[in-house]
Amino acid sequence: MLIDDVYNEVIPESIKNRRNISESKLSDSEIITISIVGEALTIDSEKAWFYFVKKNYSDLFPNICHRTRFNRTKRNLYKVILEIQRYFSSLPIFSDDDTRIIESMPIPVCKFGRAYFS
Repeated sequence: MLIDDVYNEVIPESIKNRRNISESKLSDSEIITISIVGEALTIDSEKAWFYFVKKNYSDLFPNICHRTRFNRTKRNLYKVILEIQRYFSSLPIFSDDDTRIIESMPIPVCKFGRAYFS
């Protein structure tokens, strides 16, 4: 419920009412909620997390869509998720905190170019 409230407060109408949104099986806030919980639990596999939710939380998300559509929509909502994160980090309960957690994805920065392995 919290994500849905923030989504409705901070996201522009142009995004909320985009083309074909009425045909979606899951709302944006449901997709964002599932994604945030998966990240909070540090589950690396999108596929494994999706099927876990589909199997164990079908009562909460009875109209869950296909995995590829879920992941595609989740990636398209990246900027929306950032706005929601900004909203939460600006709340007074977090503003006096000296510690911040930056959620990121590891990126390979170099490869072995000269090493020889036999």
